[in-house]
Amino acid sequence: MHTFPAIGPVDTLGRLLHEDDAAAQLALSMSRVEAALAAAGRSTAELRALRVLTTDRRGLDQVYDVLTERLDALGIDPVVTVEVARLPVPGMVVALVAAAADVRAPAARAGVEPS
Repeated sequence: MHTFPAIGPVDTLGRLLHEDDAAAQLALSMSRVEAALAAAGRSTAELRALRVLTTDRRGLDQVYDVLTERLDALGIDPVVTVEVARLPVPGMVVALVAAAADVRAPAARAGVEPS
């Protein structure tokens, strides 16, 4: 299992994008999760758990369909929502923590080329 720590709606310099906009932050965070999976040589098919961290549960509930529609399209179901007091960047209302199983062959996981 590989865990991708809190992924939020920030640019390459760590600046928050879409301040106080839960729908946009959720969509961008999910895109960032998908990019992190791809960069690690993994696919969304390997996603086993997705934790949604939010500072505003009521606000998130109003836009949760942004996430559920994306997960349904990808065929993914594992979501847990956790309300937190704050996130790393002021104005950030959503961050995602993902866990992916390693479904590659044992030799590939060990870095051994098949013969």
